[in-house]
Amino acid sequence: SSDLGSHLYQHQKEGGILSWEYSGNMQHILFTDVDRTLLTHRYEVLPQIKRAFALAREAALKIVFVTARAPGSLQPIATSLGNMGLCCCFGGGWIGDLGSRQVEDVHRLPMETALSIMQMAQAAGALPVWYDVQDVYAPTINDVVERQLGNVGERAVPFSNVPALLPPMKIMVIDKRHDSVLKAIAADVAHGATVSFSHPHLLEVGPKTVDKGTGLRRIVSLMDPPGVISHAAGDAQNDIPLISAAKHRYTVANGIPELKEMSEFVGRSCNEAGLADVIDYITAHHM
Repeated sequence: SSDLGSHLYQHQKEGGILSWEYSGNMQHILFTDVDRTLLTHRYEVLPQIKRAFALAREAALKIVFVTARAPGSLQPIATSLGNMGLCCCFGGGWIGDLGSRQVEDVHRLPMETALSIMQMAQAAGALPVWYDVQDVYAPTINDVVERQLGNVGERAVPFSNVPALLPPMKIMVIDKRHDSVLKAIAADVAHGATVSFSHPHLLEVGPKTVDKGTGLRRIVSLMDPPGVISHAAGDAQNDIPLISAAKHRYTVANGIPELKEMSEFVGRSCNEAGLADVIDYITAHHM
């Protein structure tokens, strides 16, 4: 537990929103998605984003990554931005410190659920990918799988004996043909897992008990001192729990309509460094 000294605070949770009353200095934290929010559609970190992160540090705005990525594929981005520290990966399934490598939380899909999803996806002609913390496995490795994983610096290993593996952190199902197959899979497994779309062709399936919103709350609980004003930015359907959990909400121009309706500010497209607009807005209006 944190030593609060003379500081007193009260945590209020209203409709899932984190807000704080705190007699000491408040810490502003921007919890941000990575792909197509921070990065461009081509998975690039623009120079404007690097400058914005430097300005955020000067303004004492802490930035925390909340992503569906694995820690290994997040690390190069965090390094390039000089923004190591606590982060949330696998859409809430893994929380740890990229710098110290201390792991706080690990949540895995039950093996029975994972095997069912793999079988369902393969039977429908989709391409499932099985994620452990460090390794990625796929029963079918073709150009589509290689391209999708290569975009984020990952490479799949073929496997034939799934039960020999640990239960996965998540399963990603790829289907570039149409979204009806992925929607059907999502509907079938939603009772036993958290299902969300990071892109219309990418279904992310994780443990039932976690999502990006629970990741935000868990990281806030680890902060010392605990006086936090939470900000969140994202672009996709799997960012709705993240945005919903924050006091101040943002998206970028390429974000889905639901997030735009929820947001107090919308930056330009991720291809135009929209997250830099968000950072500028926060430092100008809330700090």
